Amino acid sequence: MVVPWRAQNFVHCQLRRWTRRPRLTRDPLGGASYFGATPEMAFDERLAQRIRSSLGRRKGFAEKKMFGGVGFLLNGNMCVGVHGSELIVRLAPEETDGALKQANTRRFDLTGRPMKGWILVKPAGLKTDAQLGKWIEVAAGFAGALPAK
Repeated sequence: MVVPWRAQNFVHCQLRRWTRRPRLTRDPLGGASYFGATPEMAFDERLAQRIRSSLGRRKGFAEKKMFGGVGFLLNGNMCVGVHGSELIVRLAPEETDGALKQANTRRFDLTGRPMKGWILVKPAGLKTDAQLGKWIEVAAGFAGALPAK
């Protein structure tokens, strides 16, 4: 079969374009990452360390990378986490509206569909260990009441 010169050139250009694209690999935690790149976690490590020191004495405590940050689980259930510089707090869905009335809080919304029972606390609301401890206690109370996974 004879292929016109134009068609051969088109196929060659297509192949060349495909080979220039960066290859994607799967991250062990499930996200896509570029081949050879060393992705850096973009979250407040100091806030994560403050949470570790507060939760570290609890039984059933675990840490897992998620949401582009880090999540802290209690008996396999998400309790609190760090997303950027904000604290993710999991609480009872019926308590969400009351928590949102407090200063420096907002809905946890990464996908355009806010979830009941999840809020973000801005850094201004986490300046002291007492402020952070209050939110950790709320989250640990809810996560601790859930059945273990």
